[in-house]
Amino acid sequence: MSTSRLLVALAALLAAGPGLAQQNLDVPLPPPPAGTGRLAAAPAAPPRAGRAPGWIALAAGPYAAFERGQSLGLVLDYGFDATPPRWTRWQLEWHLAVGLSRPSEDTALTREEAGLPGEPALSVPAGIEDASAYVATIVPTARLRRELAPGFAVVLDGGAGLSQTVERYERDEMFVGRSEQTKNVTGLALRLGAGISVDLGARVRLLFVPLAVDFLVGADWSGFSPSMGLAFRL
Repeated sequence: MSTSRLLVALAALLAAGPGLAQQNLDVPLPPPPAGTGRLAAAPAAPPRAGRAPGWIALAAGPYAAFERGQSLGLVLDYGFDATPPRWTRWQLEWHLAVGLSRPSEDTALTREEAGLPGEPALSVPAGIEDASAYVATIVPTARLRRELAPGFAVVLDGGAGLSQTVERYERDEMFVGRSEQTKNVTGLALRLGAGISVDLGARVRLLFVPLAVDFLVGADWSGFSPSMGLAFRL
């Protein structure tokens, strides 16, 4: 066979190659043996719905006890979104807040001295009392959040937990002397608060809670606890 005829035959074979391959791919599979059947592929498992990313926040502000004392208060908070699917206006978040403060105050002591006949009794200085306490709380709270504008929302907090106080009272009284008393009190802590949140970015949020009260059942150090802080998305 001449060289030219050989080249023409090779060209024809290459041109028919894709068609032959396509024909081979289109050949149906043979039927299964009698009494057997093909198994359908198992459906893919649906993706599991995970918990929404949480937030961790650190806030600080004044702690002013109702009866006595004030100090700086610190709050460490962890929370995550738990909004029911049907809610459209409000968002629900569960939080666990740990607070610590050390209010203290000095109180002047007085005693009554009888005055002259026909005159009222006189109050005269009788010493001083120094009262202080370490106040620790751990309170699970529910937070309702409603956006009024993109990135700006009002928040309402409410929860109940535990409080632990270590209270110290030192009295220096005239004609009595110096005395000290220490009490450890474990009780119930109730927290109510209202404020605003402002998104500073996709992962940072400013929290300002000017209206906040901690009621400590069993201890004498309930007070106002406004705070401001930053929350970071985990």
